[in-house]
Amino acid sequence: MRPMIGQGVCKMHGGKQGAARANGERKATQAEASAIVARLLHDTNAKPVTDPVSELQAIAGRMASAVESLGERVNALPTIDYEDLNATRRAHVVVEAWQQLMVEYRKALTDMVRLGLEERRVALTEQAGALLAGVVERVAAALLTAALSSLADHADAAAVLRATWAQTSAEIGRRELLAAIEAGPAQEDR
Repeated sequence: MRPMIGQGVCKMHGGKQGAARANGERKATQAEASAIVARLLHDTNAKPVTDPVSELQAIAGRMASAVESLGERVNALPTIDYEDLNATRRAHVVVEAWQQLMVEYRKALTDMVRLGLEERRVALTEQAGALLAGVVERVAAALLTAALSSLADHADAAAVLRATWAQTSAEIGRRELLAAIEAGPAQEDR
């Protein structure tokens, strides 16, 4: 005799008992739900993780999408008809898969908060901004030096340039920064 579904025993050795059948069905449902979750989250073309923060955020995004997709399937389930055991089992599999995903999604979000990933992302962005500002400042200073040296014979023009450079640079910088913010990150350089 073959073991009953989800069990290690056949019907002659206790597999037909109510508790054993229920436990076997639960195990079979969990196994099928785990297979669904694995299919939803598996990527055979996986690349090495070089940015774990972004990767964890992407995983959480895929999990959110999977949770929403399975949630819609759970909501669309008809009233369970216990006369149709196959339909009941399929419904239980969808609900179990959704529950598993919800648990994992909550864990991923909790880990992201616990690890302070958003704060780290902001700090890195601020550091990159400060680095860029330093580069821009050094380029502007070099340009000013070059302009002043070319105006060496024109003392009045050099004095005007020296006097207005800081204010003009700040105005242009503000204008360009606001334009970049309005354009958003997907906008190419002009």
